[in-house]
Amino acid sequence: MGDLMEAEHIQVPGELADLAGCPASWGDGLELAAQPDRKKAGEEGGCAGLAWASCAMRGWRESMEDASLVLPVGYVGGEWRDAALFGVFDGHGGEQVSRLVARRLPGALAELGGELRQDPEKGLAAAYLRMDEFLRGPGSAAELREMTLPGNEVRDSAEFTGTTAVCCVLEVGATPTEGKITVANVGDSRAVLCRQGLAVALTEDHKPNLPRETARIEAAGSYVEEETVPGGGTGYRVNGNLNLSRALGDLHYKEPHLPPAEQTISGVPDTQSLSWKVIGQGGVSPTSTDLRRSGN
Repeated sequence: MGDLMEAEHIQVPGELADLAGCPASWGDGLELAAQPDRKKAGEEGGCAGLAWASCAMRGWRESMEDASLVLPVGYVGGEWRDAALFGVFDGHGGEQVSRLVARRLPGALAELGGELRQDPEKGLAAAYLRMDEFLRGPGSAAELREMTLPGNEVRDSAEFTGTTAVCCVLEVGATPTEGKITVANVGDSRAVLCRQGLAVALTEDHKPNLPRETARIEAAGSYVEEETVPGGGTGYRVNGNLNLSRALGDLHYKEPHLPPAEQTISGVPDTQSLSWKVIGQGGVSPTSTDLRRSGN
């Protein structure tokens, strides 16, 4: 445990907590370090049949810009109290937007009910778009300043700072042996499912050179620049700057007259849902059988 540091957390809003006895966290990784740091901030927990673990490392960045959230069943409000929410947010241009989204996304989701609760893909997508709506408003400046870690440059605008966002809503069905996983993603953070010991990608990196991304970027009046990266590879950047094509924040790339799906840097996530069921046969306990995919 010598290399582990305790994570700094964003305060959990009381109105989101159901006091169900399960720990919830908004993990923010490490505080500032004077030089590249490989120390890790880790935590783990479990409740209501779910177990989770998280780990963060600053690496070669000057400061930690990433955030995460873990909300077990009962912690997301509204019609989502029967679902768990997990998320990772890889910030760029500062830590402010990633930390703000980790704080605000659960509340935005909790406000969405009816059809958007019945279709979690649409619900997550709507909650993502609410993040950009909030960041455009006058109320975001004070909160962005509050999200600045000690010793870092204070930012009160999301013009040139943003974050990826990959989130998973996990719902348990009528019995603990069945349910649904819904994933939403913008940017190049990744969600991976382990099925029978094999890694199955649930997301695709949003890179500027993907044909559908390039088409949207150019239609919005921007361009994709090719560059040579260390080691002889090829990289691609939007307007010579961002190396990803979707993100929350980065308002400099988002024109008020364009809909979200047509922006140079779009905040519209790709989504998908997976149904799962654990089955047992021949006296084998359901808790020790394989996880099998059905549905979509």
